[in-house]
Amino acid sequence: MYAAAIAAGLGAALSFVGLINANEIGLNASPSVSLGYAFLAAILVGFGWSARNEKTTELDDGILFVNGTLMRGLELHPNLDGAEFIEEVATAPRYRVHSIGDVHPGMYAVDDGEEGASISGELYQVPIEVLLKVIEGEPTGLYRGPVRLADGRLVLGILYERERAVQHPDITAYGGWREYRASTRAATV
Repeated sequence: MYAAAIAAGLGAALSFVGLINANEIGLNASPSVSLGYAFLAAILVGFGWSARNEKTTELDDGILFVNGTLMRGLELHPNLDGAEFIEEVATAPRYRVHSIGDVHPGMYAVDDGEEGASISGELYQVPIEVLLKVIEGEPTGLYRGPVRLADGRLVLGILYERERAVQHPDITAYGGWREYRASTRAATV
């Protein structure tokens, strides 16, 4: 029983730092295997973050950048119940965003030398129990990773796998999901 809880929690933790998508894998609940997962997870969490693309690992603790359906007034915002809205912000100009089936955005960081843009979003102070609810409701392809804001801060944000994103319409020129959705509503009126 405890081993299953540990395995589930570590799966969520690994998913949180973007090392795995816990929704796409299953964890065996037998004690010996789950404890093995726990040991492996502890090692991966300890070393995995430094392997991410962002060189700086000084993230603002408990701060989450959102740029899609989790924003105020949008479909999945109730998943942030219990989180504290901090402010509207924009990213540094090094991201692109695509419309994933006109359901949610997919934002990713561009490589050095590629054209990116500043994308609008919101910052929240997010307790772990709220973050776990957010993770549970995320579609496949989304993960948590470092996002550089226009003011230079590095925060945790929700990103999308580039390989999947580029298969969908690029909406970067709109500056963000809310702006894109407003333009599509205006076009249908």
